[in-house]
Amino acid sequence: GLLAYLLLNGYLLTRYGQTIGKRVMGMRIVSARDGQILPLWKVVLLRYLSLVLFAQIPWIGGLIGLVNPLFIFREDRRCLHDHLAGSKVVRVSD
Repeated sequence: GLLAYLLLNGYLLTRYGQTIGKRVMGMRIVSARDGQILPLWKVVLLRYLSLVLFAQIPWIGGLIGLVNPLFIFREDRRCLHDHLAGSKVVRVSD
């Protein structure tokens, strides 16, 4: 699954900070600190893979799966995976 994800989205994430879906929706993943596009390793390891690994832990995985998207209702509108990776999602102004 990870290989397929990287084949489909790796170039876009590296070059533009976007997955296919984020590109279609006019969004980009950037550093919360300086607004720069994150390195691919940080997006994959901290933003995606960390939650996939946590999801494998009984009880904790289910709880994290519930809590992660609920973070969007906070003032900064960043999910748990955004906090782990130091990222945020922004609209692209083309």
